[in-house]
Amino acid sequence: MKNALSILSALLLGAVIAIPAPAGAGVIYDYSVDGSYYGTRDSGIGTGTISGTLTYDASLSSVTAVDITVGSLGSFTTIYGNAFTPALVYLNIENSNYLFQLELDTYATLGSGATTQIDSNSGLYSLPGALYVGTPSGSLTISAVPEPSAWAMMLLGFAGIGLMAYRRKSKAAFRFA
Repeated sequence: MKNALSILSALLLGAVIAIPAPAGAGVIYDYSVDGSYYGTRDSGIGTGTISGTLTYDASLSSVTAVDITVGSLGSFTTIYGNAFTPALVYLNIENSNYLFQLELDTYATLGSGATTQIDSNSGLYSLPGALYVGTPSGSLTISAVPEPSAWAMMLLGFAGIGLMAYRRKSKAAFRFA
């Protein structure tokens, strides 16, 4: 009876693990944003670096969080607009003085977690008035963070190995006389 219960629970666990989740369901990609910008001759903002993070939720098909620092222009954390076309993903983020318009890659690229580039049509604009002041460039790469399901599988694997070692140690060894 005990052996049948063990086999039944192993089959049930295997069935639950084998059932695939719907495509894009609950998949969140954390992108690392790295790049640079240069200001227009008349803007006086010079050049600088772009760094930060961008979180893309594939189940919602949208960017849900940003924290990007653009050199001396400051930190951009407020999502002002999030639009998608079949060709590009547009993201407008702002702080109190500037609007950072990002043109990224396609929905398919962001939704698959692939590395992508900041499109050349992206721009930096001063607020109010949206006067063009600079051009950003750079890349978005996926941060190497396992998904929760991967963590669960690793923990189950470690628990299984520990259980096997425990059971093997507690059984009497078979001996030849």
